[in-house]
Amino acid sequence: MRVRLHLVRVVNESALVCYSVSHAGGQPSSTRLWQLLTSIRTLRQHNSEIPVVVFLYGTPAADFTASLVRLGVHVRQMGTYRSLIDRHHSHGDVLEQARTLHRFLDLDALTEWEPERVLCLDADTVILGDVAELFERYREGDCYAREEQLTRRSRSGYRPDIMVDEDALAELVAQEGTAPIPPFNAGVLLLSQRVWIELAQLESIYFDYAWRFLTWMALNPQDVESTGYREGAGVDVLRARVANGIVADSLERALPFPSSNRWLIGETTLWMTLGHIPGLTYFDFSPAHVRQGEETFTDGGLTTRAQSQELVVSHYFYGQTQKVRWHMTTEELIRELDQPVRAKGKMLQIPDEVLRSPLVTEGSGLAVYEDLLDPDLMWALQTESMSAYWAATPEEQWIDDLGEGRGAHPRMRFMKASGGPAQTTFYQSDWLSAFLSRESGMEVVPAGSSGGYSYYTREGDFLGLHLDVDYCDMVLLTVLNDNSEADDPSGALVVYRDHIGGPLAPIRQDLESGATYLKLRSGQSIVMLGGILPHRVAPVRREQSRVLSVLCFTAKPTQY
Repeated sequence: MRVRLHLVRVVNESALVCYSVSHAGGQPSSTRLWQLLTSIRTLRQHNSEIPVVVFLYGTPAADFTASLVRLGVHVRQMGTYRSLIDRHHSHGDVLEQARTLHRFLDLDALTEWEPERVLCLDADTVILGDVAELFERYREGDCYAREEQLTRRSRSGYRPDIMVDEDALAELVAQEGTAPIPPFNAGVLLLSQRVWIELAQLESIYFDYAWRFLTWMALNPQDVESTGYREGAGVDVLRARVANGIVADSLERALPFPSSNRWLIGETTLWMTLGHIPGLTYFDFSPAHVRQGEETFTDGGLTTRAQSQELVVSHYFYGQTQKVRWHMTTEELIRELDQPVRAKGKMLQIPDEVLRSPLVTEGSGLAVYEDLLDPDLMWALQTESMSAYWAATPEEQWIDDLGEGRGAHPRMRFMKASGGPAQTTFYQSDWLSAFLSRESGMEVVPAGSSGGYSYYTREGDFLGLHLDVDYCDMVLLTVLNDNSEADDPSGALVVYRDHIGGPLAPIRQDLESGATYLKLRSGQSIVMLGGILPHRVAPVRREQSRVLSVLCFTAKPTQY
């Protein structure tokens, strides 16, 4: 049974960028996928270090997920959009038709990184400068965005008839007794840690506002001809239920929607929900740093950094995608758009089949299992490892050769012994190879005739930063003994999921930055693509004993 990772400690990142992509039918549209990849590729041209997370609802193509991994992106599959809504509301079949709600429902998952601030970007953005500049410039407030189009703060003038009626919005805020939030466009949204944490706790309120708005829409048909806007998705379904008395208990709580543009339901719901956060401070981004809509174009082309020297993000709108795509192609605004980002140092050549492995797309290079070994086998390996300890030899190296790829020689100090009959029988079993092949999506076979045991039993025993040797594409580690507490990082496996397939030099500059400490308990196993996932073992403390079963496997037919 695969289990959730026990994270002893995840070093905080001061800043993080996130995207959210969903499609009610499962697969996001090809246009949306192009937008997302383009946004991330342009971001990575200017900043290759900042953590980037993509939350995916539905099941995107494996090639698409592999493309994100190549760009150093954390991909988190969130299940279906409907399943998320069903956890908070009884009318998920209606609410899932409001396709933009998911954009603000991923925030609880950010606890994996605990960023001090997070920049939420829509897919329809082009990054023309280092996003770190936004984090540096906008530090005082809780929330930053550009003003909503055609509101009172808009340089294009106020048009309440076609966008947001701010007087009607103010009446809603007064009715609800919440704090007023100026209407903003959420395509480029910077949130403080306090806000994303508190907003994640308000998801039920968020869905309730969306439901109340949809109920009002069902009771008040939209005049499409005069407004130019279609009715909100799902309104017809809800209207039929209203007519049949199915949702009669919701009618008294219907909330007048303050815009003819039903597409704004996600943003309006967000503004109302943010009003529940005490003392929230909001400020607008300067157009010098963040452009939107028609501002992203100049003289028939895309606005460039050369034309606006402080410009960081251009947020075009979905209907402008073809125009953006054409200009990017013809003007060569984005060079090497289809090439992976390359950090300094030697890069590993990793086959696509490895990048498409579920261990990469779903687990950042690894997966943890509970009771992979049955009790009898576990007891046999524990007994065998204790006997083998007396023949163990020291593995010591005190000079790191600073190699970038596989086969480098890190600093280390621990004891090692060859496996015996019990471990070898398990290692060579057809069942184990078949299981690991299924889990990884690749054919794997034992890399040798026998495995081994590793002993971290002396104070300070450790294994330095490295990638596994060429023949060890996948490693199966099982903890046979550990007398320390589960939340004690001593002896933990430390992995660097931000650096899959990358060089080790950037990690060596700060071993704690981006480090994830995994402390497996006795009986748990981890399967890891150690040839592409940088890792090390933290030193054990005094009187600690940590014993591992170590089995290496080779991927066939491609060895990377």
